[in-house]
Formats: sequence, C-alpha cells, structure tokens
Amino acid sequence: MGISITIKLNMEQNFIENEIVFLTKPTLDRFLKEENPGDLIALYTFFYYTAKWQQTNIVKATSGYVKKGLKWGIVRLTNTEKTLIDMGFIQKIKRRDKNGKITGWYVKVNYIFMRSTVENILETVQKPLVDETTSCKQETNALSNGNINALSTNKETPTVAPPFSFQEELEKLQTSSWKPNKIIALYFSKKGFQFQNRAQWKSEYNRNLRPSKDLEGYSGAQIDRVMNYLEESSQGKYEWKLETVVKNIALTLSGKI
Repeated sequence: MGISITIKLNMEQNFIENEIVFLTKPTLDRFLKEENPGDLIALYTFFYYTAKWQQTNIVKATSGYVKKGLKWGIVRLTNTEKTLIDMGFIQKIKRRDKNGKITGWYVKVNYIFMRSTVENILETVQKPLVDETTSCKQETNALSNGNINALSTNKETPTVAPPFSFQEELEKLQTSSWKPNKIIALYFSKKGFQFQNRAQWKSEYNRNLRPSKDLEGYSGAQIDRVMNYLEESSQGKYEWKLETVVKNIALTLSGKI
C-alpha cells in the first residue's frame, strides 16, 4: 500500500518518468543472444540511467565518465558500445559550432519509456505487460540553449513507428559495419526472402544471429561460394539454411567448394 501511494504521489508531481529504468523482455532477449550479454545490459542501463538524471535522451557521457562509472577498461567499453550501436540501441552524435568545429560527442539512447507509457502500465498493472518501448525522437534539440529536454512532460507524445520496409531494413544490414549483419543480409538476398512485417523480420534475424557470428572468420567470397554451392546442389530437393553454410564453410579451405 505504501509503495502504491508513493508512486501515485510521484506521478502527480511528474517525477515518475525520472525514477524508473525499464528494460523490457524483448530487449533482454536480444541482449542474451549476444556473446557478452552482461556487458550489453550494464552499458545500456548505464546510458539509460544517465539519460534519466540528465533529463534528455541525448546524453553527455565521455569515455572517462563511463569507464569510471562501470569500472571498465577502454577496450571493453569500445567493443560493447560498438555492439549497442550495431544493434540500434544507441547512436553516437557529433555536435559542431557555427564554424564547423566539433564541440562534443553525445550518446543518443534510442528506447526510453515515456511518462504516458508508465501511466498506462500502472493503470493496467494486473494485465500482462506488453512491450511498449518508444523511441524518443526529438522535434527540438535537447542540448540547445533553451534546455528543452526530451523526457519532460511538455513533450510526451510517443512517436509512431514508421511503416515496415523490407528493402530499407535489408540495406541497413548491408551497410552495417558489423560483419554478422552483412552475412545475414547476403543470406536473406540469396534466399529471396520478402518479409511482410517487422515481426517476421525480427524473428528470422534473431534466429540467424548465432550462425552469422560463427562465420565471421571467413571472407565474404568464401561465404558467397558456399551459398551458391548449396543453392545449386539442393535444386529444390532440400532447404538449406545459414547453419548449413556453417557446416560446409570449412570445405572452402580444402578447395572442395
């Protein structure tokens, strides 16, 4: 009862969105599929926490600040940060002055629960929770002199997700700096997949993360050769998958493919 009263009072005073850090099940599911889930959870939560107390989803978080906060080394931080960027959870933003000089680097935290979502969750607390994360895209610069912040109650309207475009998502994978994304893009193209919605896309993408990582040590030409070999040899008699590529990729080393 005491906790319920406190939450209600905080909400009435517009403090609730600044007091809670949410990590949804789908978010944790994605992190747990990675090789370093603990580091991803720790760093993303740290950025989320920083966004809360800085009152903006574009945070000032230098490498020194993060290393000190998490007690990490630079290599661990750099690798984990790169993975979060490739997964789409954060973005690095560069600020310049009117003369084009770089004035600072910032981190945009892409998924933050807004106050309206928190209210909805508390109102339906006895119902199963659904994933209602919203991307806090700003109409104004949260770091401007006016200090308009993305988490304030004056800018609470959740952004509507853009319509799903398979081609756009495929191009994001193809141009990604993370090799497993490029491998998945090649696989999707070879198979001729045409996903109709984001749920289909996410399901197949997540399923192929593991085998794509197993292929990181091989060149794009080797992977392409095996895919072409499997496509020709199967002749529609069986369905080859990315796991099949993993099982046959070593044959490129002996010249059998």
